[in-house]
Amino acid sequence: MRLIPDTKGAADGWRWRKASASGNTNGADCVEIADQRDFFAVRDSKNAHGAILTFEPDAWTAFHAWLVR
Repeated sequence: MRLIPDTKGAADGWRWRKASASGNTNGADCVEIADQRDFFAVRDSKNAHGAILTFEPDAWTAFHAWLVR
């Protein structure tokens, strides 16, 4: 897991999708996920140019399994 700043909008071209279990019905409390070739990225939908949390595939699988338990 790694936290990286996205100060230059480098992730703008990534295909982001909102998490289905992000709570709040008006979409204000959502995270977005981008499935990249070698990692998964997570960001706050309210701050698209803010920090991005990245996970290697094995770490993402473990994190996702923990979330859905």
